[in-house]
Amino acid sequence: MRKSLIVTILVVLLVLTGCSQPSHSIRGEEVIVSLRQMDVHFKRGRDFSDTYMIFGAGDSGRADTISQIWISGIKLDKAISIYKRYPDFYKCKSPGAAVAQNALLDLHIIPADSEALNILKNAVSQFEKNFKNKGDRIFVKLEGEVLRMTKAIIRKVNGDVTDQLPSQMRRDRYLVNSVEIVEAKIVFKNP
Repeated sequence: MRKSLIVTILVVLLVLTGCSQPSHSIRGEEVIVSLRQMDVHFKRGRDFSDTYMIFGAGDSGRADTISQIWISGIKLDKAISIYKRYPDFYKCKSPGAAVAQNALLDLHIIPADSEALNILKNAVSQFEKNFKNKGDRIFVKLEGEVLRMTKAIIRKVNGDVTDQLPSQMRRDRYLVNSVEIVEAKIVFKNP
């Protein structure tokens, strides 16, 4: 029991502190994210192509995370449905805000390449700027594959510590190879 607790603490510390820039490689049906002392393996799953209205987004700016970009958003069809009933649903004071909050999905993204990463960083920056200035919301169209974690190996001991990771670290990730930014005013012009 004590050894298990020590390994868990070590794993969390390795992932949350002091790791260098993660890199990833795609090998057939597997994506491997390499941190300084750990390799995290994912199995490539189903393809996805969805558009999300962004309600929260971030670029961790840190090199010690498995997925540097995260987005909290609502799928396009749900956003349009809510908009038809509550046109101001993205505002906190709107009665539609609670409906929107219940429809939020969190996406933890691994960009497939530097082009996807740059567009995602631009989307995060544009979202933050618009939010700060009370500007229009944006949508992002994402295409790629859902990734399921299969193992997390600490290289030094060649040990799989997947079962000891906190559940939030074991969540699915999204390998994104195509990103498009769409202004909300364009989407809502003809819902």
